[in-house]
Amino acid sequence: MKKIYLISFLLFLNIACKNNKKQVQSINQKNTTKLVQKKFDNIMKLNKVEAINEYGVPVSNNSFTLDNAFGEFRNGINNVFQDIKDKKEIKIDEITWEKNTTTYITVWYHKSMPKYYYVWEKGTEF
Repeated sequence: MKKIYLISFLLFLNIACKNNKKQVQSINQKNTTKLVQKKFDNIMKLNKVEAINEYGVPVSNNSFTLDNAFGEFRNGINNVFQDIKDKKEIKIDEITWEKNTTTYITVWYHKSMPKYYYVWEKGTEF
């Protein structure tokens, strides 16, 4: 009889732990969503140094002149400066952070000020 009570208690405890784990995962997902939204709201308000201080070490950090900004990935930053004739003079810093487990955010800076950003899925080929 004691074995039945012990088995019942362990079974109940196991079910209770699984339910608690689901609640914790749900709370963590909500908190992650809020953090991602915060990044969307603030990224264009921070200069390059402030952004690195706020979001941490980037996964990628590149510099180039605008005349070397080729490819679909850099179309947005090209469009920002489309009226500029001498693109050799425009130095761009391209910084990418891991936003969450599935996405990156890349920000293009000119003279340390954000000019354009792009959020993209990991594994995307440009």
